[in-house]
Amino acid sequence: MQEDFNIFNLLSSGNKELVHTSMLQFLWETEKLGLHQSFFKSTKDKKEITLLKEKSVSIKINGVKKRLRFDLVSSDYDFLLENKFKATPTRRQLELYDRFLADNKQDGSEKFLFVLYKNQVTQDVKAYCEDFGWQIKSYIGIDEQNDSLLSYLTGLKYKGMLSSEKEFLIKQYIAYLENVQANIQELVEDGDGLYKIKKYIGKGIMSVREKQFHYLLHIQSEISKSLKEKGVKEYDLETTNDGGANVVPSIAFWQSLTNKDQIIKSLYFGIDGDTMKIGVEYRRKDGERLRDMIREIGSSNMNGLKSVKQNKQNIDRIKKGKKNDNKTSVYSLATYTIKENQKKNDVVEDAVKIIRSYFADMKNFSSDNQHIGRKS
Repeated sequence: MQEDFNIFNLLSSGNKELVHTSMLQFLWETEKLGLHQSFFKSTKDKKEITLLKEKSVSIKINGVKKRLRFDLVSSDYDFLLENKFKATPTRRQLELYDRFLADNKQDGSEKFLFVLYKNQVTQDVKAYCEDFGWQIKSYIGIDEQNDSLLSYLTGLKYKGMLSSEKEFLIKQYIAYLENVQANIQELVEDGDGLYKIKKYIGKGIMSVREKQFHYLLHIQSEISKSLKEKGVKEYDLETTNDGGANVVPSIAFWQSLTNKDQIIKSLYFGIDGDTMKIGVEYRRKDGERLRDMIREIGSSNMNGLKSVKQNKQNIDRIKKGKKNDNKTSVYSLATYTIKENQKKNDVVEDAVKIIRSYFADMKNFSSDNQHIGRKS
């Protein structure tokens, strides 16, 4: 592992996803490295594949035209790669690619999801990849059969086969990935809770905020795995994460309520930084009815709603829309501060208990109280 001079650190480019997309394209196009056949194990003829970077296309969703961007894709869409060096994708992101391919009658495409390390992928995304033919590849390997890009590059004998400039760039990239792997390995193996992340300040090449986000992604994957072990089906919950747009990194679990007449569109559990939250997603046109429903929670005897009853809610913050306003908003019903001395496994266990209890009871309560606020 090298922590001295590294071009990716020097240019502050290591945390930029486009840089890694460019590196993947460079490594693919350097034929003597054999990525096409030996790493990706592609059955396509490499001579017929020219990878395009950052290609934008149009797709219609419910009659509305939207832009979709392919990180790396062949001109005929026979080979595509979704690069997620910084985060974990959601099922919806992958569904959009599949919808575009189906609309354009591309049913034989080789599809790759490229993540930092495989164990960060949540159960719903894993299940979707298995069901719809996405192959998961990783940059580094953590507690898994190490078939990562780093492992592949480290095992290659390319000295003297490439120009000195290309050899230098590959060596620098290997050193960078080794450092990232060491940083992530330390986080994953640490049994301390979210507060202990502060002890990593100044260590390694990742910023504290990056480490906070990657640790949350690790926590999310552990929660997801535990929920599956307790019988929760992969597609019952959808996972999301946000490490870029918000100042405080966050992860979330969502459960949709399928009845179109439901006041609540979906339930959510999230961790923002070091705080757990439970809440609801609702259509603004139902804002007034949601206020009335939350008032009714006070008379419920369901254990999963105990924390909602005990918290004084500022329900005036619930947005109210016009009758035809189908825009949605999220409202937090209760928060839980994670204790400073709480261990990682305890955080995961508490999260699983809250999700199972709150989601089950709120789903039943919502279903039983659809009459609230209706005009007769």
